[in-house]
Order: sequence, then structure tokens, then C-alpha cells
Amino acid sequence: MSTTTIVPEGAVRSSGLPRISQLAFLRFLVNGSRGNFAPWFEAVQRYPRGFESRLFGQRCIVMNEPDGIEEVLVKNHKYYHRRSRPTPLKVITGESVLTISGEPHLRQRRLIQPAFHKSRLDAYGDSMAAMAERYAARWRDGATLDVHAEMMRATAAVITKTMFSSDIEEDARIVGHAINALLTHTKRYLVPGIGSMLDRLPLKGTRLIKEALRQLDSIIHRFIEEHRKAGAEMDDLLTMLLEARYDDGTVLTDRQLRDESMTLFLAGHETTATALSWTFYLLSQHPKIAEKLRAEVDDVLSEGRSPEVDDFPRLDYTRRVLTESMRLYPPVPGTDRQAIEPNEILGIPVNVGDLILVSPMVTHHDPRWYPEPKRFDPDRWLPERAEAVPKFAYVPFGGGARKCIGERFAWMEGMLLLATFSRDWCFELAPEARIQPKMNITLRPAHGLPMIARRRPSGVS
Repeated sequence: MSTTTIVPEGAVRSSGLPRISQLAFLRFLVNGSRGNFAPWFEAVQRYPRGFESRLFGQRCIVMNEPDGIEEVLVKNHKYYHRRSRPTPLKVITGESVLTISGEPHLRQRRLIQPAFHKSRLDAYGDSMAAMAERYAARWRDGATLDVHAEMMRATAAVITKTMFSSDIEEDARIVGHAINALLTHTKRYLVPGIGSMLDRLPLKGTRLIKEALRQLDSIIHRFIEEHRKAGAEMDDLLTMLLEARYDDGTVLTDRQLRDESMTLFLAGHETTATALSWTFYLLSQHPKIAEKLRAEVDDVLSEGRSPEVDDFPRLDYTRRVLTESMRLYPPVPGTDRQAIEPNEILGIPVNVGDLILVSPMVTHHDPRWYPEPKRFDPDRWLPERAEAVPKFAYVPFGGGARKCIGERFAWMEGMLLLATFSRDWCFELAPEARIQPKMNITLRPAHGLPMIARRRPSGVS
């Protein structure tokens, strides 16, 4: 659904979009990288379709309009690729289905897709619930926890079990720590050329990046060798990748296995932990919503049993809470595409090399689609209200051919952990807590999330 853009004073119309200066655009980017999205929220009201600028000689188009986002991600996706230069994501995941483009991406996605069939993923539900039970049993009533750190540990254990059949917490700890180091220090790759230059200097950040990558490679290659020796004995995602065959009968190389494993670990660990962290923060600030959530969980999980995949249809409010949390705090707040052929977006000419920026964080706060956009309101997602929201005004998992391949895995993990933890615990924000988002590919709490754990009277010991 397109709208007419009113060009504000001081903006120059160029090819159908207002243009802002490079300095103003840099301020937007710096604010966003620091977790200050207020200027972006104001801009989406001034520039509802979007705006354009230039950055180091490259034309950048910020697309806010859902119809335009759909053209980029779905209708004309063949004209847009991931950037080929080093980016924070590519440094971590390498040449994986998440970072490659064109025919190689389609070939890789077709190969991996069967591993994410509903029947295969549903089989992991018990493992996810068992890990949630294990972590919930460790907390102590009245203790102050960094809930973000706890969610990171829990989701790391889940993905290590389902991906690699490993129950060794040390592996999960090392991998989680290495990814944390990478997310902290890979901002250098956001600006073209800067990261490659800094990589050649003996800086602390450079050493930490290299050491983190070495640790990850060592662990993942060890898992690959163990799985090869075990043959078909292990029923996990890595086994499926090892058994996958291209049309010509060839298999994934060790490097491809490493890159795809890292992608699945990052997607199944970092993003879900981030979503759960912000969900528990929001629940702590909205006690009536938290009470309604826990009432549903108590009703569905009678006598304190563990949740199962079959419970999902009855955990409707739980899903709405998680949906609304990811609207306010999308785990991945922004993405980009680079044009490889001339084309148009909503009639706006796009040239080869132009960079298109799409921000779920911005789109999810657009008052055209979300009245009182800063308000936490799970009932926005009641069917009669949700149908008024354009499809591409809510894109926490992207869309089209590049839509997150592990979306169902993420929903399963998020709902099972949220239901299990809410069955036994509620969390109060600690007095010393400082709440500030921080963008490092994902949208983490910058200062952690210190919260006081309160065991519920009806909770299970």
C-alpha cells in the first residue's frame, strides 16, 4: 500500500524520494549503531516511503514502504544481492546460505531445505523443552540474574544439542563466548575498506576476532569428524548436512559445512536469546500482560508438565506476546541489498551498485500500521487486527527467497523456552538495570539485563 510523500523543508526530491545530506545520513547510521533509534522513528513519519543519500560515493536508498520492501525482497529479488565485500555477518558465517547470492544461493538453499521440514524440526521439540527445564531448575528464588546471559546459555545448549548432538556445556560456552567476541568487534566491517585495513594492524580487536574464529573452527571441525565416524547414528542437523547431496551427487565441502553450521548456530542461538531477553524485559514492565501470559501457560501445562509442540495452538497468547516483542525489538534490526541490474522500486529508478537499506526496527514502529507504536500490545496480533497490517510491515525473519530458513525452528525454540520459564518463574527488573539497545548485527541489551528471579508459587521445583 503506497502513500504520497510530502517533501519536508530542506529536503530535495530526487527520482521520487527525498534526499538528505551525507552528514545527516551518517548521523542516522551512528545513532542506530548506538541503539538510538529515535531519529529513525521520527524520519519514518517525515519520509514515509523512504529517503536517499550517498555514503562514500555510493547511493543509498532507505526503503520504508511495505510495498517497496516486498519488491526488493520478493518480486524483484533477482536484481538484488548480498554485498560481496566483508560484512560483520560474512566474517562470522563465511560463504553460507545467509551471505551468498544468485544461483549459488538457490542451489545451497535447495540442498539445505529438507533439514528444516516440519516433521524433522518437530522431533527436536522434546530436546528444546528438556534444555529449558534444565536451565530453569538452576535459578534460585530472589537471586539477581543477567537474564540475557541466561537466555544465551540456554539457547546455546539447545542449538548445540540439536545441531551437533552435544550435551557438553563447555562446547556451548566456548562457542557462545566466541560469537559474543565477534559480534562485539566486527562493526569495523560496516564501512567499506575499514575492516580490511584494521585487520592488518596489531590491534586488540583484530586479535580477538582471529582467536574467536580459531575457536569456532576448531570446535565445528571436531564435530564434523565425530559425525563422520559415527555415520548415521546421530540424528541431528549436522548429520543431515553431511548426508545432503547436490543434483550431481556431490556433497558439501568441509568449509561449506563449517559455514552452514555457523549460520545455523548464530540463527538458532543469538537471535532467539535476544528475542527472549527483550520479551522478559517487556513482561516485567507490563504486569497485567505477564499475568495473562502465565494464566494461559498454567492452563495449557496442567500439573506443571513440560510444553510440547502439540501445545502451540493453545498457546495463542504466548505467541502473540513473542510476536509483539519482536515488533518492538526485532532481533535483526536492519538488512541491506545491493542492486546488480538497473530496475525500479515503486517507480523509483535504481542503478547498478545502489544499496537498498531495509530496517524492521523502523518499519515495525511506523504509526501508519501500528497506532501508538511504542506501546507493548500483544492484542495487535488478534486476527481481526493483524489483517490490517501490510504483510511487509512486519519482517523479523525477512521475506521471499531469502526468508530465514530456520524460522520455524526459531518459533519452536522461542515458544517452548518462554512457556517453560514462565511456568516456574517471573522476573523483576533489578534497580541497577540500565536498559539500552545495542546493535551488533542483532539487537542486544547493551548493559545486560539484570533481573530478580521470583519463583512462582505454582511453579515446579
